[in-house]
Amino acid sequence: MDIAIQPGSVPHRINPQSQGVSPVAILTTTTVDAPTGEPLSVRFGPKGAPAVHGTGQSQAVRKDGAPALVLLCRPQDTGRPCGDTAASRTGQPFTGQALQRTAAIMTAGCQ
Repeated sequence: MDIAIQPGSVPHRINPQSQGVSPVAILTTTTVDAPTGEPLSVRFGPKGAPAVHGTGQSQAVRKDGAPALVLLCRPQDTGRPCGDTAASRTGQPFTGQALQRTAAIMTAGCQ
């Protein structure tokens, strides 16, 4: 998995009706140096919600200490339906490559 929704929580939960923000971490891999990414090109969910403020920060979110690019998104802007089991993000943030990544999620707060 190259992304983590609500890093540190397992399973990854997202409340599609939330009026707040949720962190999404783009993880460093052998082919992607996440902190060097371009946050303005990253979009989340079916509606392509942008990162809040168009910026992110480098943080270690895994036990191995590898840096990740952590962005905030507004779940209500993503178009994610209740009961959804996967979250995606798209963009061209790394070396000009078009990227699309998906992570398993559980939706919460749905009535």
